[in-house]
Amino acid sequence: MSVSDWDNINTFAADVGWDMLFDLNMLLRNRTSWDPTNARALLKYNTKKGYRIAGWELGNEPNHIRHHSNVTIHSYQLGKDFVTLRKLLDQYGYQDSFLIGPDITKPVLNKALDVEDDIMGQSPLEFLRSFLKFCGNSTYATTWHSYSLDGRVATADNFTDPGLMNDLKKEIKQVHDVIRRYRPFLPKSWLGETAGAYGGGAPGLSNAYAGGFLWLDKLGVSAASGIDLIFRQTFYGGRYGLIGKDLKPTPVYWLSFVYKQLVGPIVLNVNVSITTDASSSDVTDRTPTHIRAYAHCTYNLTRLGSSYSNGSVTLFVLNLQKSNHINLTLGGDLRDKSVDQYLLAPHGENITSTTVNLNGRKLKLTGRDTIPFLHGQPLAKDTPISMPPLTYGFYVIDANATACQ
Repeated sequence: MSVSDWDNINTFAADVGWDMLFDLNMLLRNRTSWDPTNARALLKYNTKKGYRIAGWELGNEPNHIRHHSNVTIHSYQLGKDFVTLRKLLDQYGYQDSFLIGPDITKPVLNKALDVEDDIMGQSPLEFLRSFLKFCGNSTYATTWHSYSLDGRVATADNFTDPGLMNDLKKEIKQVHDVIRRYRPFLPKSWLGETAGAYGGGAPGLSNAYAGGFLWLDKLGVSAASGIDLIFRQTFYGGRYGLIGKDLKPTPVYWLSFVYKQLVGPIVLNVNVSITTDASSSDVTDRTPTHIRAYAHCTYNLTRLGSSYSNGSVTLFVLNLQKSNHINLTLGGDLRDKSVDQYLLAPHGENITSTTVNLNGRKLKLTGRDTIPFLHGQPLAKDTPISMPPLTYGFYVIDANATACQ
């Protein structure tokens, strides 16, 4: 990377109002330990230019690096390298910048398929344990990568598989058990890189409406499990980019945009009574096999064209059933409350559509390539919320919830 490249990156981040997180090269080494010479030159230049970097990383997927670079970096040494970097950041005035890591991948191995990811007989979770023992208090958050699918072989059915969605819960629990044991003083956990499918994404799926199912469920599961920050792979590039090669938003971009406008950080537990067309009996369960439901306090600074009061609740639901509509009946404190619907559905025949409808209207940029105001559809009181098969949506409820005041 040239000096002009670095200047352009910082200018771009400042112009669009983004906080920048930069990953330094862990492969620059003095025999066994990290060589900070290049990082020191960069920090010195930053100080001269007045660039402020929100956060830093050192390396990427260290437990997998030997497959790309034929280099093995031991977990205990990487922990010591992070201590070196933290001291260097403090020396150059970056005391307020966070340092995160180690960005391990495949934390829970499939022993039949992923044995080759062991380093010197060390599994990814063992790598993480050792790293945390030696990194001290140098890191602000522990980061790891999570993907559900191999993009080279993924199918449309994979993206709506509740079993894969449940696997994430197990993965988070195992990682968090390690973090709580070895970093009880700062158990913060972030998904440092994630999407539905790795390897650049799945052709015709990751950039289509289908890609939203695993993504939206991951947002719900992660928040409910105590993960408060997720880095999406990617904003641009590959088949899983939120914007395409034509710089137009993909369906997953629109989903992410609606989520950011409606879903606040406070997670709620809500029981949802669900009736399917295929049965007249009610099944009361927060997350039945093919129906996933999550609830948060509404983000009340929305730019969607509507403003919601304190106390509002946003419910987001995924109907994974291939042929059945579902009817959602809100009970308890949510009964007889006003509801605005933001139902996202494929614009076309099926979930491989690369365009998306909001409440029946195709989403697209305005003539000047700006995001339009997105309005919710008010639903009649005392009537069930109806969701077609293989769709997902958001429902803002004027609940006057104490937890959201």
